[in-house]
Amino acid sequence: MKNVITTFLMTFLFSSLAYGEKNSVNTIKDILMKDHLLKESDQKKIEELKLAAEREKKEKSNRKILTDEEFSEIATLLWLVKRESKLKWDFKKVDYGVNFTFKKLLKKLNISGPGYKILYLNSDIVPHLGLLAGRDYILLISKTFIEKLDLSKQEISLILLEEYLRLKLNLLHQKISKKVTKVEVKNRNSFEEYWGILDEEIIKIGFSFQEQFNLTKETVNYIKQDAKISEMYQRLNDKIKLLIEGDSQYSFYSKIYPSPDLKETWLAKLLPLKKI
Repeated sequence: MKNVITTFLMTFLFSSLAYGEKNSVNTIKDILMKDHLLKESDQKKIEELKLAAEREKKEKSNRKILTDEEFSEIATLLWLVKRESKLKWDFKKVDYGVNFTFKKLLKKLNISGPGYKILYLNSDIVPHLGLLAGRDYILLISKTFIEKLDLSKQEISLILLEEYLRLKLNLLHQKISKKVTKVEVKNRNSFEEYWGILDEEIIKIGFSFQEQFNLTKETVNYIKQDAKISEMYQRLNDKIKLLIEGDSQYSFYSKIYPSPDLKETWLAKLLPLKKI
């Protein structure tokens, strides 16, 4: 409205100078008429702005603020997409018959929990890992890792079991949550921060001795009543130990997951069974 008044005064001033006193009355009438039209036009704009503001207010009130869990789910799924070139998903979805065997193992050990999806990778960057995506678990495992170890579907299922239990213990998410400074989505930086933390924790830092011990202990608590599964679990650790010792490509493994040597020591105390 201030602009309308300014326009009227400036127009009146220049019109008076141009037309002189003789035409000043008619000029003023013309200006007033134009000003009236300007006011009407401006009033319409004001009304439009009011309506737009009301719409924005309504949309904002209806807009759902993401919870920590919702943000984590979206950011984790986007991380899988953003890192596809490194993870190299197996789009052929080769199952190795593992899904049925793993379900059978969970049932046999009386382990219940969230649903899961198994994602095979054509990369060694993540040998195996469990990710929390909302209410579901995503279990990642490397095909290269599987094939180099020549694992059976039962042995693959034991690796997935560990990752499933790691998720139930919430080990990775707790580590990430401590580092995330802002989970409310304001801009792209929120996601970039989260992805960077995932990269660091999963690929560079991995799990501490204490975290891995807690996981091993939890796994043993479930399998110790079944001698066959327990023995297979120990043999699996031996296989991984031999791979790391014989293939320099997997030298990083003991940095991400504490070494099989250390796990062997734990198993000797937690699971004192004779190996076959």
